[in-house]
Amino acid sequence: CSSRGRLLTIPFRTVEEYLGRLEICCKALEPTQSLSMIYLAAAVSDFYCKDKSPHKIASNSSSSDGERGLTLRLDPVPKVIKTLRTEWAPQAFCVSFKLETDPTILRQKAQRAVDTYGVHLVVGNILETRQYQVWLLQPHDPTTPWLKLTTTTHYNSKSNNNNESSGMIEEVLLEHVTQQHFVHISNHHPVSQHHVQQYLQDQKRKLQRQLFWQRLQNGTLQLAGTLLGMALTYTISIALQRRIANATSKIN
Repeated sequence: CSSRGRLLTIPFRTVEEYLGRLEICCKALEPTQSLSMIYLAAAVSDFYCKDKSPHKIASNSSSSDGERGLTLRLDPVPKVIKTLRTEWAPQAFCVSFKLETDPTILRQKAQRAVDTYGVHLVVGNILETRQYQVWLLQPHDPTTPWLKLTTTTHYNSKSNNNNESSGMIEEVLLEHVTQQHFVHISNHHPVSQHHVQQYLQDQKRKLQRQLFWQRLQNGTLQLAGTLLGMALTYTISIALQRRIANATSKIN
């Protein structure tokens, strides 16, 4: 995609930039409805510094209680997934992530994301095993609502193949997420039987036109080759006749 100019990357540095540009992107994708996928893989902190000083903090400043030192007040990052699901792109396939250090609460936290925000899929992982193992909470799949995905290559902090292992789990994960997105499209995209038949007829006519022009092109090339061969034969014949005539006249 990148080499063909089909990948648009939108950089951001602060959480404010991320949330603002996420809103812009989601609203731009909203007309495509279920054909879009919102893949919320960015690692965003739970807290951020909301009020920033425009000036340098003095090294001799003290806190309100008179003690020397620096005290920072952090506010919780605004939760926008629910707004995304209800306003920005309500028909898009939404995937969120949940990273934990305690495996006993991972599914509970993932289920909370489904219940609170209405996401279609939650990718859960544990900090120590995130390189080769993830859990998927699929609320719309009654057969395997809690699915475990692993790779054959395990992560080793002393190994130099960490990127390769991470890439392997990403390939497995994206393949499964893509399949779930196709299911979402088939269940939500408004395609009637008439539209399907019309699409097939259009594709059939398009293929027939392509075959016609291909045959016409091949026939034109064959005809051009035949005419060129005849012209060369005629030219060579005339040239030989002239040489024979010139040679005969010299002999006489």
